[in-house]
Amino acid sequence: MGENKVKADFLLKKCIGAFIEATLSIGQLDGDRLEDVILKKIDESKPLRDLYVDFVDSLIYIGLDLSTIVPGFFEQIYNTTHDATGKGQYNENDFEFFNYFIWEIFICTIAILLYYERFSEIYLLWQEKY
Repeated sequence: MGENKVKADFLLKKCIGAFIEATLSIGQLDGDRLEDVILKKIDESKPLRDLYVDFVDSLIYIGLDLSTIVPGFFEQIYNTTHDATGKGQYNENDFEFFNYFIWEIFICTIAILLYYERFSEIYLLWQEKY
């Protein structure tokens, strides 16, 4: 069992890293009007959101406790997408898409857990300090 746990942890970290990289590539803001750019980015992020939903479904299917995985994931995606190191000048609008996307996938997580009636995991996720 120990070797399988190590492999599962490795694959989980690799998947989360790839997901965050894909989120970063979508979230680069370019264009004229901020509102139009963000709406375009939201449309572009739908396949990534759907992939996340499938990922969470898969974790539930194989019996993993999301309350031990999701908080670290959300900490990592927030810290990575909001890292202004080396950006020079930036403002809060630069992070608007990421704020939206993180909230959207958090809501998706809660909705999935509600669907599967995993109320204790929802409770534990709400207790986390993000």
